[in-house]
Amino acid sequence: MNHLGARVSALVDGQLGHSERDRALAHVAHCATCREAVDAERTVKTLLASSAVPTPSPDLLASLHGLGEPGGPVSPRPRSMPLGPVVPTLPPPGRGPLSRSRSRDGGR
Repeated sequence: MNHLGARVSALVDGQLGHSERDRALAHVAHCATCREAVDAERTVKTLLASSAVPTPSPDLLASLHGLGEPGGPVSPRPRSMPLGPVVPTLPPPGRGPLSRSRSRDGGR
């Protein structure tokens, strides 16, 4: 027997396609184990949806606001390039390894 497993949440949340939902509901109609799992999932979802959103304490809000202030509890990150950026030395135009050799008369 193939139980719903992780698809219980998808079934309750309406995330299954039409044919997969029909197969899951048919299975739930005959399987007491999966029916109990679906009922429990629906109960939890209903309780969470009806519960009040907790209000953060003033101390927590003050701490969170302090994280974004300059000189707050987070120390500055070390520079990734302490000596500055490395600037490559480039040859003059037309003198690099990829340029063609040309004679003074324009390559005639």
